[in-house]
Amino acid sequence: MFGHDAGMTGRWHEIRREPYLVAMEIDDPRRVLRLVGVYNAEGSLLGELRYIVGRARGTAHCELCDVTHGRLRKKAEFTRFQASALVPIDLLHSDERPGDIAALTDGCAPCVLAETSSGYRIVLTRDEIARCRGEVRRFDEALTAALRSHDLVL
Repeated sequence: MFGHDAGMTGRWHEIRREPYLVAMEIDDPRRVLRLVGVYNAEGSLLGELRYIVGRARGTAHCELCDVTHGRLRKKAEFTRFQASALVPIDLLHSDERPGDIAALTDGCAPCVLAETSSGYRIVLTRDEIARCRGEVRRFDEALTAALRSHDLVL
């Protein structure tokens, strides 16, 4: 849905013609202004170290991290996906969430939110992200399906 790079999904033109991607008025509550991924990990140096140690011990896991990052850095495939998106895709660690996002996602991370003129809503849950098995292509497909099922448009 988001990637126009043929190596990603190869479906850019096909999906772009679907009715749910028709441009709408900015204040239409169905129009997505941006997407926000919330990690189940803290972004501070100490938080990153805790996550690495917890991951090695099997006590910490973030399914969204599996999609966006490889072993040491952000996946190039995800960077391309993010850059080609029709709306901004912001990624926040649990300790970086503003109050409204923190209240909505407390105990739900990792997840993906859609921001509309009427506020935020969760569009992908931990379990839905886990089914992507760390693959950007599957994440793209899951996000496309989630936006459609929530009757949201880009």
